Amino acid sequence: MDIYHLIKEIEVFDMSALKAVISCDEERLRLEKEAEPLAGHDDGGGEQLERIYERLEAMDATTAEKRAAEILFGLGFNRKMQAKKKPEISLMDG
Repeated sequence: MDIYHLIKEIEVFDMSALKAVISCDEERLRLEKEAEPLAGHDDGGGEQLERIYERLEAMDATTAEKRAAEILFGLGFNRKMQAKKKPEISLMDG
C-alpha cells in the first residue's frame, strides 16, 4: 500500500476533479499568466518571454491535462468521475 501526503488540501468548490488537479500546478499557471501580456507587445516580450516559454517547455506544460487525468486515473477516477463537478466519490471500500 502506498500512502501519499498532500502539500495542501483542495477546498470544495464548483469545479471538476480534473480542473482541480490542473489548478494546483501553480508554477505553470503563473508562467502562463506572465506570458500573456508579454506576447501582446510588438517586440514579443524579448528575452523574458523566451525564458518563460523555455521553462514551460521544460515542464511539459502542453501535457498538463493529460498528466492530471493519469494521476486521477491512478487514484481510481474514471473519465466520468474526473469530469463530474463536486465528485462525491469514496475511494475506500466500507
